[in-house]
Amino acid sequence: MILVTGAAGLSGRTAIGAMARRSLHTRAFVRDEAQALQAREAGAAETFVGDLRNPADAAAALRGCDALHLIAPRLVGDEVAIGLSRLAAARQAGLRKVVYQGVSHPWIQDMPHHWDKLLVQRAIEETGLPFVVLQPTNYMRNVTWAWELLVRERVYRLPYSADTPLSWVDSDDVGEAAAVVHATDRFDQGAYELCGTVGGLTRRQLCAMLSERLGVEIRPEVADWDDWRRLPRYARWSSEQLRRLQCMFAYYDRHGLRGGNPAVLSMLLGRPATTYEQYLDRLMALPPQQRAARD
Repeated sequence: MILVTGAAGLSGRTAIGAMARRSLHTRAFVRDEAQALQAREAGAAETFVGDLRNPADAAAALRGCDALHLIAPRLVGDEVAIGLSRLAAARQAGLRKVVYQGVSHPWIQDMPHHWDKLLVQRAIEETGLPFVVLQPTNYMRNVTWAWELLVRERVYRLPYSADTPLSWVDSDDVGEAAAVVHATDRFDQGAYELCGTVGGLTRRQLCAMLSERLGVEIRPEVADWDDWRRLPRYARWSSEQLRRLQCMFAYYDRHGLRGGNPAVLSMLLGRPATTYEQYLDRLMALPPQQRAARD
C-alpha cells in the first residue's frame, strides 16, 4: 500500500490514477470528505482524512503502508517542516521506499519553494531509506487555467515576460513516471528531472502554436502583478503563498526556466516524452467545454 499525500491535487490524482492502472494500491491522505471523494474517483483504494501537519495523523495514515509518495501543499511556507515530519514517520515505519515530488532545478534560491524542496530532498537522502526524487518542471496543462479568457479575448496573459523560455512537461507523463518508480526498484536512489521540451518555449511561441490550432491570432500579454494577485483563484491563498508566487514570476521574468532534457523522462516511461505540440493536439481533441481547467 502506498500512502499519497497531496492526493486531491492535480499531481496527486494523476499519480493515483496511473498507479491504479498498474494495480498499485494507494491510500490517499486528504483533509476532508470532499477531497476523499476526489481521490477515490481518481482510483485510490483507501482514503485517510486528517491534518498533514499533525504528527499523530501522519503516523496513523502510514499504518499498513510500505511506501510513501510525498507531495507537499502548493507554495506553502512550511514545506520543509511538513517534509521532515513525514520523513520521520516514514523512517520510524521502516518503509521500503519514499518517492518525493520535488521540482526542476531546486537549487534556485530566488524561488523559495524550489529551495525548500532541495532541503527536503537532502533530508530524504539522510533517512537511509530507498528513495526516488521526481523533479517536474512547469505543467503543460497550466494553459487550461487561462483557457476561457484566452478564447474570449484572444490573449494569453501572465505576469512575466512573453519572451523568456520555460521548460514544460505533461502532467500525465509525470503521473505515469510516479507509477513506474513505485512499481520497480530499478530507478531507486535517483533524482530525475522531468520535462518534454529542450531549451524551453516562450509564451510567444506557445501563442503561435495556439493560434495555429484555434484558427485565430492569440497574443501574449504581460499582466500587472497587483491585478494578478487579486484573481479569484488566489482568494484563499496566504500572504506567504502569494509572496512565493511573486518570487517565481519575477525569476521567470528575468531568466525563464530552461533546464531539463526529455531523454530522462523518456527513459523512465520507456517511450518518448510528450511534446507540447502533442499535448495541445490532445487538448484540442476534447469538446470545447472540457478544455478549461475546473479545479
